[in-house]
Amino acid sequence: IESNILDIVNSFKLLPVEERIIECLDQKDLPNVISGGITFLTSVNPDKMKALIYFMFYTGLRANEITHLKRKDIDLKELTAIVRLPSKSNNERHVFFPPKTSEIVGKYFEIEAEGENAFNVNYAQIRYIIKKLNQYLIGSKKLTPHSLRHGFTQMLAEDEVSVRVAQRLLGHKNMNSTLRYYNP
Repeated sequence: IESNILDIVNSFKLLPVEERIIECLDQKDLPNVISGGITFLTSVNPDKMKALIYFMFYTGLRANEITHLKRKDIDLKELTAIVRLPSKSNNERHVFFPPKTSEIVGKYFEIEAEGENAFNVNYAQIRYIIKKLNQYLIGSKKLTPHSLRHGFTQMLAEDEVSVRVAQRLLGHKNMNSTLRYYNP
């Protein structure tokens, strides 16, 4: 490269990139959110709501992934689930969850038969439940379907789980998506 071209390129000033702090729920917030929902959200089965929120938080699944999950893909004894999304590549990934989540989800599965998917919800219903729960969340944190995923990712980072492992669990194609949580 000629030096005059290099000088021109180096003279460009890049616009500053705003670093956003990702505000997310953590484990200690979940019981308060659930208890508020059970108390005030009477239009949704409380066991279903609790199972859905715990499963989304402790697996880091996107709302769209929840709507494609079948019960045959969830192993409550092995504490794993296989996430399959309809696509050309037919990619699958395994996620894991703690025993308490297995217990909560198992209780819900006992009282409601599987319909179209494991939790019998569509994307709009997930958003409705989250919107209603958000009304009972005290503090500055805003609850969204994706904030549950952010909370899971933040938990992985705080527990010093390898970035590569977190990337695989989350299904991120680009590691930079995962690194946002590891370099606050």
